[in-house]
Amino acid sequence: MWNLKQLDLADNNMTAIALNSTRFPPKVHTLGLERNLLTNLNLSYIPVTNLQIDVAHNLISSFDVNGTSPNVTSLQMACNPIDCSWYFAEEKESAVCERDHEVVHQKCSSPKSFSFQRILIRYSFVKRDCSLRSKIIFVKHE
Repeated sequence: MWNLKQLDLADNNMTAIALNSTRFPPKVHTLGLERNLLTNLNLSYIPVTNLQIDVAHNLISSFDVNGTSPNVTSLQMACNPIDCSWYFAEEKESAVCERDHEVVHQKCSSPKSFSFQRILIRYSFVKRDCSLRSKIIFVKHE
């Protein structure tokens, strides 16, 4: 376990995790916690350097970006009641947390085309069954 570099704990219905343990595998650089039931995330002390964390599709509703350990170099939080994602350590300083989760992506449909496809994804937390539901709307612009 002490040589472990990637740890994938996705899809385990986890409701909590303690990442500040001194027993944390010292060589881990990627931690996957997506699609669990985490409601809280404390990244104030991370015992390893250059850790990339993915907590997408959880139930995290509050998070302290400024209190995040400098050892966290990437944080993916999409599809939580709050999204404070960043993909490079430099972006953390300007990370903006969003609560509404109206995420709009634009991408070219082909390299030679000027038409864009806008994908609107709206996530909402359903308290009754503790799940995330998504609604995807595709709009093609000519």
